[in-house]
Amino acid sequence: MSQPQPRYEPPKPWLKLPPREVLACIAIVSVLATILYPVIRQAQDMARQVSCLSNVRSRSGALLQYATDNDNSLPPASQWQTASSRYLKEEKGPCPAISPPAPDVLGYAMDSRLSGRSLERIGAPHDQRILLYESSKLTQDAHDPGISFVVRHGYGTITFVDGHSWGRKQEPGEQLVRKGTL
Repeated sequence: MSQPQPRYEPPKPWLKLPPREVLACIAIVSVLATILYPVIRQAQDMARQVSCLSNVRSRSGALLQYATDNDNSLPPASQWQTASSRYLKEEKGPCPAISPPAPDVLGYAMDSRLSGRSLERIGAPHDQRILLYESSKLTQDAHDPGISFVVRHGYGTITFVDGHSWGRKQEPGEQLVRKGTL
């Protein structure tokens, strides 16, 4: 005798919800997404700020190492990027606010008034003299006497000759850089 063939039964949905409850679930998920999106966006912005500050701090540390190896003299401003690259363990990228990133573009500039100068001959106290800063110039080895300073991602990132760096939120109408220091 042959065995009877089992009848085909379509798969049963594992959860039966009325349309009203499905709409309620969708509404709850959309409210949660609306609440979480700004928080996630803020976390991404903070990560970019920290990355930018880390990049400029590493570059300035490399420039100070260069100066130590070269009779306490900073490199020529037209070659600061190349000079600092030799002292970095891993290549630091551009400011994360620059998109799309282009090759050899950092978004930072060196104060050209410090070009080739000895650290002992820099006039202002080292904790007030700016070495690297965020710049609107997007060329390799960007340098100028501070006129291209720009605030990206709401913070101005600056590194001083003594090696400390800061990124401070700009308040409306506030100048981040005092006259005489940049």
